[in-house]
Amino acid sequence: GNQLTDANMSPGSVLQIVSKIDDAEYNTTTSDFSARGTGFDLAITPSSTSSKILIMITTRIAFQYANTFGAVGIYRSISGGASTNNLSGETSGNMIVGDVLSTPLTIQFIDTPNTTSAVTYAPTFRFLSGGSGIVYIGANTQASCISLIEIGP
Repeated sequence: GNQLTDANMSPGSVLQIVSKIDDAEYNTTTSDFSARGTGFDLAITPSSTSSKILIMITTRIAFQYANTFGAVGIYRSISGGASTNNLSGETSGNMIVGDVLSTPLTIQFIDTPNTTSAVTYAPTFRFLSGGSGIVYIGANTQASCISLIEIGP
């Protein structure tokens, strides 16, 4: 990724950007957010404990059968610290979709991890309710992207 280290930048400046593309397909039958697209795992090391991280994920979500529902969350793990499978704390997810073959999904979320250790983010997903089925993310192996942008205090 690109990293800018000019100490004289104005507040709210972009300090660094990291990004990756993954074309794998992941699926789950779990009812919580423990399933994760590990190919999306992307780490960033904030330069300040007061930095914010803008997480942007673009992918597709699909279902094996009609009348099934799924939701997507965000995984965060701080090196040497805690991890969570549902960063935003949503009870159902950032997006719930049912009865579709494949639909685009974009998530944007701002996190303040309060650390200068490496922080890893990735999308998580869960089977929600409805008919028996499997939730897919990155459906049909279409390229998906995750980008992390550090914004200075």
